Amino acid sequence: MEAAFGISQANFPWLYWATASWNVGAAVFPLLFVPLTENIGRMPGYFASYILFLIWLIPSATAPNFATLIVTRFFGGGASSVSINIVSGTLTDIWKGDRERSIPMSIFGMTSVIGIALGPFVGGATQTHLSWRWIYWVY
Repeated sequence: MEAAFGISQANFPWLYWATASWNVGAAVFPLLFVPLTENIGRMPGYFASYILFLIWLIPSATAPNFATLIVTRFFGGGASSVSINIVSGTLTDIWKGDRERSIPMSIFGMTSVIGIALGPFVGGATQTHLSWRWIYWVY
């Protein structure tokens, strides 16, 4: 990204903004939108957040400048985190009681940890064969 956008990392690590914007969006959006799913239902929350996530990935992949990348990653991270946070509420809707809910919640927690642990490995393997952009054919 440093070469593609002409960003110098000499005085300040500017490329951290790409990751930080995703994480800030992922922290803020659930606070605003997950409580709405208690009133309107979980399915509209899943569909809306997934569609918005897909919509924000396209401009992120085709970003002509670094500012666009930061803004689109903020909204993409926010939209993706809403779905992740709704899952635990869905599990409590399906399985009533602590004993019935323990195995599904532990599987959900385990997959979250495994996904976070495998992400850098998969990303590193992908980046060795492709550009940093997730849609390589956009060029």
